[in-house]
Amino acid sequence: MAHIKNEFVQNHFNILTLYTVYREQLQRNAREGHFFIKVNMNLLLNFDEGLAMLVRTQPETMIPVLESATKKVFHNNYHETITEPNDPVPDWQVQFFSDENPRNLRDLTSNMVGKLIVVPGIITSASRTSIKATKITWKCSACDHTYSQDLKFGFGGAQARR
Repeated sequence: MAHIKNEFVQNHFNILTLYTVYREQLQRNAREGHFFIKVNMNLLLNFDEGLAMLVRTQPETMIPVLESATKKVFHNNYHETITEPNDPVPDWQVQFFSDENPRNLRDLTSNMVGKLIVVPGIITSASRTSIKATKITWKCSACDHTYSQDLKFGFGGAQARR
């Protein structure tokens, strides 16, 4: 994995420094205080097909590496000229977009979980994720008796015994 990671970082350095669109986007967004970069999956596929497939099939491991590489490119090339020299290097977010045909939600299968796919739709609202217990252990305050209760998924909750 370390070999793939180093190769990935090196290729990302190349794509960010070779393509003018990414250099300009990196500089413009940094000047505006927006520390993200939008990467076209089609351009990435044309640049390095193996790299694009790694991003598509293993996004949970490759996107953090890509964000780290973007931070390194910014630090090495633009940090001194855009921000104050003593300012810490900000973390960068990488966003992907693609012109490929989206998949219908009904066509999604379990083998697509954890992969980068395109689905149609518009985000109508966003909220913070909430933590939901899957199992609760109750303890009686009078006699210290404990029992566990599994919870169902969804919007249901648990009722304490009296």
